[in-house]
Amino acid sequence: MHGWCKDWIQTKGSNRITHEYQVVDGKIDKFTIKQVPCKYADNIQRAQSFNIGLYDKEGKLVEKLENVSLEKKEVTEIAAMNGKAAPDAILLNSDDWGFGHFILDEATITVFEQSLGKVEANIDRAVIIGQIAAMIKQVEFPATRLPQVLTNLMEEQNQNLINALVGSLLQCQLGYIEPSAVEKFNHETFEFFSKKAQKSEGSLKTFCIEKAISFLHSKAHLELTSEWILKPQDTLSLTPAQKYAVLKMYCASSEFTKEQKEALKESVLKDDNTDEAKIVAKACELILPEAELKEKLWAEIIDPETKEPQKDLMQKMVCFM
Repeated sequence: MHGWCKDWIQTKGSNRITHEYQVVDGKIDKFTIKQVPCKYADNIQRAQSFNIGLYDKEGKLVEKLENVSLEKKEVTEIAAMNGKAAPDAILLNSDDWGFGHFILDEATITVFEQSLGKVEANIDRAVIIGQIAAMIKQVEFPATRLPQVLTNLMEEQNQNLINALVGSLLQCQLGYIEPSAVEKFNHETFEFFSKKAQKSEGSLKTFCIEKAISFLHSKAHLELTSEWILKPQDTLSLTPAQKYAVLKMYCASSEFTKEQKEALKESVLKDDNTDEAKIVAKACELILPEAELKEKLWAEIIDPETKEPQKDLMQKMVCFM
Protein backbone atom coordinates (compact mmCIF):
# COMPACT_ATOMS: atom_id res chain seq x y z
CA MET A 1 0.00 0.00 0.00
CA HIS A 2 2.91 2.34 0.72
CA GLY A 3 4.21 1.91 -2.84
CA TRP A 4 0.77 2.57 -4.34
CA CYS A 5 0.37 5.75 -2.28
CA LYS A 6 3.81 6.94 -3.35
CA ASP A 7 3.00 6.40 -7.03
CA TRP A 8 -0.57 7.71 -7.07
CA ILE A 9 -1.14 10.03 -4.12
CA GLN A 10 2.24 11.61 -3.41
CA THR A 11 3.05 12.51 -7.01
CA LYS A 12 1.62 15.15 -9.33
CA GLY A 13 0.38 15.06 -12.89
CA SER A 14 -0.56 12.23 -15.21
CA ASN A 15 1.18 10.22 -17.89
CA ARG A 16 0.65 10.48 -21.63
CA ILE A 17 -0.42 6.99 -22.72
CA THR A 18 -0.14 5.85 -26.34
CA HIS A 19 -0.14 2.57 -28.23
CA GLU A 20 1.94 1.27 -31.13
CA TYR A 21 1.73 -1.89 -33.20
CA GLN A 22 2.52 -3.40 -36.54
CA VAL A 23 0.12 -5.13 -38.92
CA VAL A 24 1.31 -8.39 -40.47
CA ASP A 25 -1.05 -10.16 -42.88
CA GLY A 26 -3.98 -8.19 -41.47
CA LYS A 27 -3.20 -9.10 -37.87
CA ILE A 28 -1.76 -7.15 -34.94
CA ASP A 29 1.88 -7.78 -34.09
CA LYS A 30 4.12 -6.32 -31.35
CA PHE A 31 1.39 -4.30 -29.66
CA THR A 32 2.87 -2.03 -26.98
CA ILE A 33 1.63 0.71 -24.69
CA LYS A 34 3.95 3.55 -23.78
CA GLN A 35 3.59 5.93 -20.85
CA VAL A 36 5.64 9.08 -20.39
CA PRO A 37 5.06 12.01 -18.00
CA CYS A 38 2.98 14.90 -19.25
CA LYS A 39 4.49 18.37 -19.07
CA TYR A 40 5.05 19.45 -15.44
CA ALA A 41 4.18 15.96 -14.14
CA ASP A 42 6.53 13.96 -11.93
CA ASN A 43 8.81 11.58 -13.80
CA ILE A 44 7.19 8.32 -12.79
CA GLN A 45 5.62 5.31 -14.46
CA ARG A 46 2.57 3.79 -12.80
CA ALA A 47 1.06 0.31 -12.84
CA GLN A 48 -2.67 0.13 -13.56
CA SER A 49 -5.31 -1.87 -15.42
CA PHE A 50 -7.86 -0.72 -17.97
CA ASN A 51 -9.88 -2.03 -20.90
CA ILE A 52 -9.14 -1.71 -24.62
CA GLY A 53 -11.98 -1.47 -27.14
CA LEU A 54 -11.50 -2.61 -30.73
CA TYR A 55 -13.89 -0.91 -33.17
CA ASP A 56 -14.72 -1.22 -36.84
CA LYS A 57 -15.11 1.74 -39.21
CA GLU A 58 -18.84 1.93 -38.49
CA GLY A 59 -18.27 2.52 -34.78
CA LYS A 60 -19.27 -1.00 -33.78
CA LEU A 61 -17.40 -2.66 -30.92
CA VAL A 62 -15.77 -5.78 -32.35
CA GLU A 63 -14.01 -6.94 -29.20
CA LYS A 64 -13.06 -5.68 -25.77
CA LEU A 65 -9.96 -6.72 -23.82
CA GLU A 66 -10.60 -6.33 -20.12
CA ASN A 67 -8.15 -5.80 -17.27
CA VAL A 68 -5.18 -5.14 -19.52
CA SER A 69 -2.22 -4.62 -17.19
CA LEU A 70 0.09 -1.68 -17.71
CA GLU A 71 3.37 -2.38 -15.94
CA LYS A 72 5.37 0.11 -13.90
CA LYS A 73 7.72 0.92 -16.75
CA GLU A 74 7.79 3.07 -19.86
CA VAL A 75 6.84 0.41 -22.43
CA THR A 76 4.59 -2.58 -21.80
CA GLU A 77 3.98 -5.22 -24.45
CA ILE A 78 0.38 -6.47 -24.51
CA ALA A 79 0.72 -10.06 -25.69
CA ALA A 80 -3.06 -10.60 -25.65
CA MET A 81 -3.40 -8.16 -28.54
CA ASN A 82 -0.95 -9.91 -30.81
CA GLY A 83 -2.53 -12.09 -33.48
CA LYS A 84 -5.91 -10.35 -33.41
CA ALA A 85 -7.40 -8.99 -36.63
CA ALA A 86 -6.32 -5.37 -36.96
CA PRO A 87 -9.33 -3.15 -36.14
CA ASP A 88 -10.16 0.20 -37.69
CA ALA A 89 -10.03 1.97 -34.33
CA ILE A 90 -8.50 1.25 -30.94
CA LEU A 91 -9.86 2.89 -27.79
CA LEU A 92 -7.51 2.77 -24.84
CA ASN A 93 -9.36 3.04 -21.51
CA SER A 94 -12.70 1.78 -22.79
CA ASP A 95 -15.21 1.97 -19.89
CA ASP A 96 -13.05 4.66 -18.25
CA TRP A 97 -11.34 2.50 -15.61
CA GLY A 98 -7.86 3.97 -16.07
CA PHE A 99 -6.17 7.27 -15.29
CA GLY A 100 -3.95 9.24 -17.63
CA HIS A 101 -3.81 11.34 -20.77
CA PHE A 102 -4.88 8.68 -23.28
CA ILE A 103 -4.14 9.49 -26.93
CA LEU A 104 -6.32 8.56 -29.90
CA ASP A 105 -4.22 7.75 -32.97
CA GLU A 106 -5.04 9.30 -36.33
CA ALA A 107 -6.78 6.18 -37.68
CA THR A 108 -9.02 6.04 -34.61
CA ILE A 109 -9.83 9.75 -34.79
CA THR A 110 -10.80 9.37 -38.45
CA VAL A 111 -13.22 6.56 -37.58
CA PHE A 112 -14.88 8.39 -34.69
CA GLU A 113 -15.12 11.65 -36.63
CA GLN A 114 -17.52 9.78 -38.90
CA SER A 115 -19.20 7.31 -36.53
CA LEU A 116 -19.07 8.55 -32.93
CA GLY A 117 -22.87 8.59 -32.80
CA LYS A 118 -22.96 4.88 -33.66
CA VAL A 119 -20.81 3.86 -30.69
CA GLU A 120 -23.33 1.93 -28.61
CA ALA A 121 -21.96 2.40 -25.08
CA ASN A 122 -22.66 5.80 -23.49
CA ILE A 123 -19.51 5.48 -21.42
CA ASP A 124 -17.29 4.94 -24.47
CA ARG A 125 -18.84 7.91 -26.28
CA ALA A 126 -18.01 9.95 -23.18
CA VAL A 127 -14.46 8.55 -23.08
CA ILE A 128 -13.88 9.46 -26.73
CA ILE A 129 -15.19 13.00 -26.22
CA GLY A 130 -13.04 13.37 -23.10
CA GLN A 131 -9.91 12.18 -24.86
CA ILE A 132 -10.51 14.52 -27.80
CA ALA A 133 -11.07 17.43 -25.40
CA ALA A 134 -7.83 16.66 -23.56
CA MET A 135 -5.91 16.39 -26.84
CA ILE A 136 -7.21 19.79 -27.95
CA LYS A 137 -5.90 21.38 -24.75
CA GLN A 138 -2.48 19.88 -25.46
CA VAL A 139 -2.65 21.02 -29.12
CA GLU A 140 -2.65 17.37 -30.24
CA PHE A 141 -5.97 17.56 -32.11
CA PRO A 142 -6.94 20.41 -34.49
CA ALA A 143 -9.77 22.38 -32.91
CA THR A 144 -11.20 23.10 -36.36
CA ARG A 145 -12.11 19.40 -36.67
CA LEU A 146 -14.35 19.47 -33.61
CA PRO A 147 -17.56 20.49 -35.45
CA GLN A 148 -17.14 17.34 -37.58
CA VAL A 149 -17.16 15.26 -34.40
CA LEU A 150 -20.23 17.17 -33.28
CA THR A 151 -22.23 16.23 -36.38
CA ASN A 152 -22.21 12.61 -35.19
CA LEU A 153 -24.38 13.55 -32.21
CA MET A 154 -27.47 14.70 -34.14
CA GLU A 155 -29.45 11.77 -32.71
CA GLU A 156 -27.80 11.88 -29.28
CA GLN A 157 -30.28 12.22 -26.41
CA ASN A 158 -27.78 12.28 -23.54
CA GLN A 159 -27.51 15.96 -22.71
CA ASN A 160 -24.50 15.43 -20.46
CA LEU A 161 -22.50 13.96 -23.36
CA ILE A 162 -23.33 16.89 -25.62
CA ASN A 163 -22.54 19.35 -22.85
CA ALA A 164 -19.11 17.77 -22.39
CA LEU A 165 -18.35 18.59 -26.01
CA VAL A 166 -19.84 22.09 -25.70
CA GLY A 167 -17.20 22.98 -23.10
CA SER A 168 -14.49 22.14 -25.61
CA LEU A 169 -16.30 24.06 -28.36
CA LEU A 170 -16.38 27.21 -26.23
CA GLN A 171 -12.71 26.83 -25.30
CA CYS A 172 -11.83 26.40 -28.97
CA GLN A 173 -13.85 29.47 -29.90
CA LEU A 174 -11.92 31.58 -27.41
CA GLY A 175 -8.37 30.36 -27.76
CA TYR A 176 -7.57 27.33 -29.91
CA ILE A 177 -8.59 28.54 -33.36
CA GLU A 178 -6.90 31.03 -35.65
CA PRO A 179 -8.99 34.21 -36.07
CA SER A 180 -9.46 33.47 -39.77
CA ALA A 181 -11.16 30.15 -38.95
CA VAL A 182 -13.50 31.38 -36.20
CA GLU A 183 -16.32 32.43 -38.53
CA LYS A 184 -16.51 29.00 -40.19
CA PHE A 185 -16.25 27.29 -36.79
CA ASN A 186 -19.13 29.35 -35.37
CA HIS A 187 -21.20 28.79 -38.51
CA GLU A 188 -20.84 25.00 -38.39
CA THR A 189 -21.52 24.82 -34.67
CA PHE A 190 -24.60 27.04 -34.87
CA GLU A 191 -25.94 24.97 -37.78
CA PHE A 192 -25.65 21.78 -35.75
CA PHE A 193 -27.42 23.09 -32.66
CA SER A 194 -30.19 24.91 -34.57
CA LYS A 195 -31.00 21.75 -36.55
CA LYS A 196 -30.83 19.56 -33.47
CA ALA A 197 -33.12 21.96 -31.59
CA GLN A 198 -35.80 21.48 -34.24
CA LYS A 199 -35.56 17.68 -33.84
CA SER A 200 -35.51 17.65 -30.04
CA GLU A 201 -38.09 17.97 -27.29
CA GLY A 202 -38.34 19.46 -23.81
CA SER A 203 -35.21 20.41 -21.95
CA LEU A 204 -32.93 19.13 -24.73
CA LYS A 205 -34.60 21.51 -27.22
CA THR A 206 -34.12 24.45 -24.85
CA PHE A 207 -30.51 23.39 -24.28
CA CYS A 208 -29.77 23.23 -28.03
CA ILE A 209 -31.32 26.65 -28.69
CA GLU A 210 -29.19 28.11 -25.90
CA LYS A 211 -26.02 26.58 -27.33
CA ALA A 212 -26.88 27.73 -30.85
CA ILE A 213 -27.16 31.29 -29.53
CA SER A 214 -23.70 30.91 -27.94
CA PHE A 215 -22.28 30.61 -31.48
CA LEU A 216 -24.55 33.21 -33.07
CA HIS A 217 -22.52 35.76 -35.05
CA SER A 218 -23.27 35.90 -38.77
CA LYS A 219 -25.92 38.06 -40.42
CA ALA A 220 -27.67 35.00 -41.85
CA HIS A 221 -27.98 33.37 -38.45
CA LEU A 222 -29.12 36.61 -36.80
CA GLU A 223 -31.82 36.83 -39.46
CA LEU A 224 -32.81 33.23 -38.78
CA THR A 225 -33.04 33.62 -35.02
CA SER A 226 -34.96 36.89 -35.36
CA GLU A 227 -37.48 34.98 -37.47
CA TRP A 228 -37.85 32.47 -34.62
CA ILE A 229 -39.01 35.44 -32.53
CA LEU A 230 -41.06 37.35 -35.10
CA LYS A 231 -42.73 34.25 -36.53
CA PRO A 232 -42.91 31.71 -33.67
CA GLN A 233 -42.99 28.06 -34.67
CA ASP A 234 -44.59 25.17 -32.84
CA THR A 235 -41.32 23.27 -33.20
CA LEU A 236 -39.11 26.11 -31.98
CA SER A 237 -39.95 28.41 -29.09
CA LEU A 238 -37.42 30.61 -27.31
CA THR A 239 -37.40 31.43 -23.61
CA PRO A 240 -37.45 35.11 -22.58
CA ALA A 241 -33.73 34.94 -21.71
CA GLN A 242 -32.93 33.51 -25.15
CA LYS A 243 -34.97 36.22 -26.85
CA TYR A 244 -33.10 38.87 -24.83
CA ALA A 245 -29.75 37.43 -25.94
CA VAL A 246 -30.73 37.41 -29.63
CA LEU A 247 -32.15 40.93 -29.40
CA LYS A 248 -28.98 42.39 -27.91
CA MET A 249 -26.76 40.77 -30.57
CA TYR A 250 -29.16 41.95 -33.29
CA CYS A 251 -29.04 45.53 -31.99
CA ALA A 252 -25.24 45.42 -31.72
CA SER A 253 -24.91 44.37 -35.36
CA SER A 254 -24.24 46.90 -38.10
CA GLU A 255 -26.07 44.68 -40.63
CA PHE A 256 -29.59 45.86 -39.77
CA THR A 257 -31.47 49.16 -39.95
CA LYS A 258 -32.78 51.05 -36.96
CA GLU A 259 -36.31 50.19 -38.08
CA GLN A 260 -35.54 46.46 -38.14
CA LYS A 261 -34.04 46.67 -34.66
CA GLU A 262 -37.04 48.55 -33.31
CA ALA A 263 -39.40 45.97 -34.80
CA LEU A 264 -37.58 43.11 -33.11
CA LYS A 265 -37.31 45.05 -29.87
CA GLU A 266 -41.05 45.67 -29.94
CA SER A 267 -41.75 41.98 -30.53
CA VAL A 268 -39.51 40.84 -27.67
CA LEU A 269 -40.30 43.46 -25.03
CA LYS A 270 -43.96 44.26 -25.71
CA ASP A 271 -46.06 43.67 -22.56
CA ASP A 272 -42.92 42.55 -20.70
CA ASN A 273 -42.82 44.63 -17.53
CA THR A 274 -40.13 42.67 -15.72
CA ASP A 275 -37.02 44.33 -14.32
CA GLU A 276 -34.91 42.22 -16.66
CA ALA A 277 -36.82 43.52 -19.69
CA LYS A 278 -36.11 47.10 -18.60
CA ILE A 279 -32.39 46.31 -18.32
CA VAL A 280 -32.43 44.72 -21.79
CA ALA A 281 -34.26 47.72 -23.27
CA LYS A 282 -31.58 50.03 -21.88
CA ALA A 283 -28.83 47.75 -23.17
CA CYS A 284 -30.33 47.84 -26.66
CA GLU A 285 -30.02 51.62 -26.65
CA LEU A 286 -26.42 51.57 -25.46
CA ILE A 287 -25.14 48.76 -27.64
CA LEU A 288 -25.96 50.31 -31.03
CA PRO A 289 -22.87 50.38 -33.31
CA GLU A 290 -22.66 54.17 -33.60
CA ALA A 291 -19.32 55.96 -33.23
CA GLU A 292 -20.75 59.07 -31.58
CA LEU A 293 -22.65 56.96 -29.06
CA LYS A 294 -19.52 54.98 -28.19
CA GLU A 295 -17.50 58.17 -27.69
CA LYS A 296 -20.19 59.56 -25.40
CA LEU A 297 -20.40 56.35 -23.35
CA TRP A 298 -16.62 56.11 -22.97
CA ALA A 299 -16.40 59.72 -21.79
CA GLU A 300 -19.07 58.99 -19.18
CA ILE A 301 -17.30 55.81 -18.03
CA ILE A 302 -13.92 57.48 -17.48
CA ASP A 303 -15.33 60.71 -16.02
CA PRO A 304 -13.67 61.01 -12.57
CA GLU A 305 -16.54 63.22 -11.35
CA THR A 306 -19.30 60.78 -12.29
CA LYS A 307 -22.05 60.12 -9.78
CA GLU A 308 -23.57 57.26 -11.75
CA PRO A 309 -24.20 53.99 -9.88
CA GLN A 310 -21.63 51.27 -10.45
CA LYS A 311 -24.21 48.97 -12.05
CA ASP A 312 -25.00 51.61 -14.70
CA LEU A 313 -21.32 52.09 -15.50
CA MET A 314 -20.88 48.33 -15.78
CA GLN A 315 -23.77 48.14 -18.21
CA LYS A 316 -22.05 50.75 -20.36
CA MET A 317 -18.74 48.85 -20.17
CA VAL A 318 -20.44 45.74 -21.53
CA CYS A 319 -21.16 47.65 -24.73
CA PHE A 320 -17.43 47.61 -25.53
CA MET A 321 -17.01 43.84 -25.10
